[in-house]
Amino acid sequence: MLNSLIPTLAVALVPDVRPAYDSRKFHSTAIDDFIASSIPKFKDPELATLFQNTFPNTLDTTIYSATAGDSFIITGDIDAMWLRDSCN
Repeated sequence: MLNSLIPTLAVALVPDVRPAYDSRKFHSTAIDDFIASSIPKFKDPELATLFQNTFPNTLDTTIYSATAGDSFIITGDIDAMWLRDSCN
């Protein structure tokens, strides 16, 4: 979707590594719209691809929706991370 806004050469140098839409943990049309409107403003196409990959990364990879209205944000890499974090 957004790759069509970035020149082909830039995509080859800085690959689009954002998870596929169906593989994302959280979906936000506001974030997707913001990225789509921001990409044309970049003068450097590689920087545009980097922005497209990194800006939504936390939403794409660390937020899990349990039920409607509830979300869980992963803050670490172990199952008992809340124990470790609360002890610190």
